[in-house]
Amino acid sequence: MDEDLVLPETFDFEDLGLIRQPDAEPDSEFFVSNTDLLEDVVEFNGIPMRSFRDRPYYMYVGVWALRSCYLGHLARGGKPNELMEQLERRNNRVKSDACRTRYSDPSRRP
Repeated sequence: MDEDLVLPETFDFEDLGLIRQPDAEPDSEFFVSNTDLLEDVVEFNGIPMRSFRDRPYYMYVGVWALRSCYLGHLARGGKPNELMEQLERRNNRVKSDACRTRYSDPSRRP
């Protein structure tokens, strides 16, 4: 999913209610408290997100949607959100570590 979501005119990123739970597992320490709004934005773009809530890829679509909403928010001139910035830094670090591991092992080089 490389496309960015089109945000409704009245969308405000802070209304998603991104929350950090410091005592949670690393992969689930951040969550959106207003998932209905996130689903509304995705469905505004013609993707029936609610219809696959119980599917294994629901979380993937949710993370993609959250990131897309955030990038749209920033493009509109919105203020950076510290929790999203932490997620972006973590994501970049994970990608960098994965590339370093893959290409540092001679047996895994292309």
